[in-house]
Amino acid sequence: VVTVTHGAARAIGAKRKAARRSAPHVVLSGIESVHAPRATRAPGPTRVLHLGTLYHGRDPRPLFNALGDLRRAGRLPPDTVDFRFVGDCRWFHGLRVDELASQAGIADVVSLHDPVPPAEAQSLLREADVLLLLAQRQPAQVPHKLYEYLGAARPILAFADEDGETTRMLRHVGGHQVVTESTPEGAAAQRVAAALQSASDGWTIDPARLEEWTTTRQMARLIRLIEGAA
Repeated sequence: VVTVTHGAARAIGAKRKAARRSAPHVVLSGIESVHAPRATRAPGPTRVLHLGTLYHGRDPRPLFNALGDLRRAGRLPPDTVDFRFVGDCRWFHGLRVDELASQAGIADVVSLHDPVPPAEAQSLLREADVLLLLAQRQPAQVPHKLYEYLGAARPILAFADEDGETTRMLRHVGGHQVVTESTPEGAAAQRVAAALQSASDGWTIDPARLEEWTTTRQMARLIRLIEGAA
């Protein structure tokens, strides 16, 4: 039995152990390619990018609340940051996302855009200063977007589950900011601010730390498992 996350392996493994079966193997979906970190960023507002659909638990409100805290504290001046949502992201569970941003007092730093072709999405990834990941209420899953983000070599601001796979991976790599359901309200704003600041501080990460998570390494592991079984 092969799973694509450690969380799924633990859940299935508990049942297999009770049946005296071997533990599952884990082969990750993997990072297609790891880009070199960018030394400097383009002038202008800090560009924060979220790609994809807002659904299930991918709730933008904790982010908006943290941004509202920064605005009230005088730490989010106008025209200094652009949180760009690209994809099916105008609604969240029947709520208009632009109205949610207005209610938080940060509508001027949030922009919503319709889906774009894959090639354009990759171009936006390369141009972004910070990548936003919403991965709440999916503790045993890893969005494929996380692998794309890691390969883009940009600082990641993630809202995810405290004991989830996404949080575990980002903490293992280091250098990214994670906000979970157990993060105190004030600390959430601090982590958002730290992610924005990292774009200006010349953020870098060692690509070698991501090498084990590349599709090349993971496919080689899967091949060894199949050859062993055969």
